[in-house]
Amino acid sequence: MSSEPVLYKMTRRTQKVASLIKADVAQAIEDTIKLPDTIVSVTEVEVSPDLKEAIVWLSIYGKNEDQARETVSESHAQIQKFVASKSRTKFTPKLQFRFDTSAGYADKINQLIKKIK
Repeated sequence: MSSEPVLYKMTRRTQKVASLIKADVAQAIEDTIKLPDTIVSVTEVEVSPDLKEAIVWLSIYGKNEDQARETVSESHAQIQKFVASKSRTKFTPKLQFRFDTSAGYADKINQLIKKIK
């Protein structure tokens, strides 16, 4: 999966919608994904200017990263429905989940640096 942000031009309106979606997705994930020793965190939400699409960036920490990715993918419709039920807008953006691997990459680099010292 790609970890490159799309970087929509965010207006005040899209920033507000992104913030609301971020909170709602985080709540939905907390309610949906129950894996021991694994944390799924919403790191960023980017909303298209027409508010029809939202890219939700997730970071996964812990022992069950692959299982957490599967669970998020399997729960996509349930999370979308939860966000729609909480939405204060006329339409709910279609959610696309992307996984942010930068934290894991940074952790691996730090471990390599520690080994060198």
